[in-house]
Amino acid sequence: ENVLPSLARHYCEAAALGETEKAIRYATQAAEQAHANLAYEEAADLYERALTVLEPRSQDETAHRGDLLIQLATAHAAAGDRGAARVAAFEAVQQGRDVGRPDLLADAAISMGDIRVWSEAGAVDEGLVALCEEALDALPDGDSAGRAMVAARLAGELYFLPEASERRRALTDDAVAIARRLEDPAVLA
Repeated sequence: ENVLPSLARHYCEAAALGETEKAIRYATQAAEQAHANLAYEEAADLYERALTVLEPRSQDETAHRGDLLIQLATAHAAAGDRGAARVAAFEAVQQGRDVGRPDLLADAAISMGDIRVWSEAGAVDEGLVALCEEALDALPDGDSAGRAMVAARLAGELYFLPEASERRRALTDDAVAIARRLEDPAVLA
């Protein structure tokens, strides 16, 4: 029998007694397992549990909140709840800004597209375009998986903006070149 969800619940309930780190660890592991088993709603619930144990302005919150929000956004997107996914992604963006983690901006931008090239057929999501541009500006210079994927995400979001075709091509070429230099098949895909 799978004990991870039970451990997660137990430690989340005991977090006020100083078990925050274990609560986050067990809830995250249980959520990852649920996600792998295609139980996306359960995964989202477990990420929410982990988030609820974080004390505002604590070291644990600084260390974990953004990553948990990205994972929550991904779980919501997989479950088909795009609205909840977007809320969690933008909370992660704010956390990234607050704690100086541009990787969270990049991860949020990437998660908002899920596996599609654009977020909505026939439309350009100006908020997502702005987020991608902010993430590209904030990420360190040089090749990284985040830079390649955000550039590709931005290129995809600009698909329905005919006047951006040259920029879209440049972003795509740059993203592919970075992925090839990184020799990372997952990023290249």
